[in-house]
Amino acid sequence: MKKQKCPRCNKGNAITHNIYGILPCESCQAEDEKNHLQTQPEFYSISKHNRVTEQRDKHAKDILQPFEKRGEASPDFAKAYPTKVDDYYTKDQLKKL
Repeated sequence: MKKQKCPRCNKGNAITHNIYGILPCESCQAEDEKNHLQTQPEFYSISKHNRVTEQRDKHAKDILQPFEKRGEASPDFAKAYPTKVDDYYTKDQLKKL
């Protein structure tokens, strides 16, 4: 059986793995190890993380749904959008809130 060339550099011999199939040659894999990230990626800075947290807290009501999973009226939605309550709920549902 003829050895297959590396799919990445097309110079070295590819490694055939039973599960993963054709893998790059050993030199290409060694190059990948050099480029491996030493730490997990994080936010650019603490201030950006804080800004994202502030925006999430500030706009949290934007994702509120009028009904909960069980089909009941959501009291949080009614508090956040009192002008839209009549559009979404019946009088019986409003009494339960």
